[in-house]
Amino acid sequence: FNLKRWDETISKLSEQGSINDSIVVAIPNLFWIDSRNRDLVPPYARQDVQIEARPSDMNASEIFGKADLFLGFIENEVLPFIEKEYPINDNRVLSGFSAGGSFVLYTITTNPGLFTGYFAFSPAAWYDDSVVVKEFSKGLKSISGTPLFLYLSLGGAENEIITGSFKGLLSAIDLDAPENFKSDYSYSEGAGHTENPYVSVPKALKAYYKFRVENNKSFERP
Repeated sequence: FNLKRWDETISKLSEQGSINDSIVVAIPNLFWIDSRNRDLVPPYARQDVQIEARPSDMNASEIFGKADLFLGFIENEVLPFIEKEYPINDNRVLSGFSAGGSFVLYTITTNPGLFTGYFAFSPAAWYDDSVVVKEFSKGLKSISGTPLFLYLSLGGAENEIITGSFKGLLSAIDLDAPENFKSDYSYSEGAGHTENPYVSVPKALKAYYKFRVENNKSFERP
């Protein structure tokens, strides 16, 4: 989603010297077949993962919740390929929208050191009675080491289910985030679910690079 927005935003901010030149790596996923909810939904959320009804032949819980396998694919295949093919540094961000946002939350609490920044736009944290919020809260307590950054955003016109779980995430950060865990969030006034990422991309990048500047010594290579 929003590849054009990422491209134009990174190009503009890079030309201004606000952010580093960047490589955008996008992995496609599809609606109405198993790949989206299979790859992006955390393994502890396997029941209620769709607000709108799905076709009966695509609604089996066993095809959901395999984010652990998808994360392994990113760690063991995608990132090594990028590192081999391109001159990069250790500054890397994982971004996701909706179901992809729940994947971001799953990653930051299960393999936090894999990325230095995490963006979750309109995250689908409401699955299975907000189990994503509960697991995120528990996982926050065990994050240690190099400072990490999470940016959360929500559209001002989103439904009550998503809004409620979003507030739960903010509460979890207030209660359980360790000192090395830094975060920021925003509400996109008047934006619905699909509009929010477009508004959020430049805000998230600017907030992340502000975090990088403030924590510069923590990112210096030995």
